[in-house]
Amino acid sequence: MVRAEPPLGDAELTNAAALVGAVAVIGRGGCSLVGKARRAQAAGAVGVIIVNTKDEPFAPRGADDTITIPVVCVAASFTLADAPALQAAVAARAP
Repeated sequence: MVRAEPPLGDAELTNAAALVGAVAVIGRGGCSLVGKARRAQAAGAVGVIIVNTKDEPFAPRGADDTITIPVVCVAASFTLADAPALQAAVAARAP
């Protein structure tokens, strides 16, 4: 897992090379979730975790059938320090 730069994924990702083959971690805000996913996918990410940076739930809107990577949202309390545990949990459930 690699944190996107800029952290909100609301502009061209400046660390695209680091995102190739990785799961991009992107904060909520600044642009649509579709825009964040589109930028991460274009950079070569294999998935996206959107971190809800606000203490309020939200309902993602919009769709884009050209986005082929998985995108999930997690609570604001998620940090990059949680990434190894999340990776282990995903690996344990992999076929």
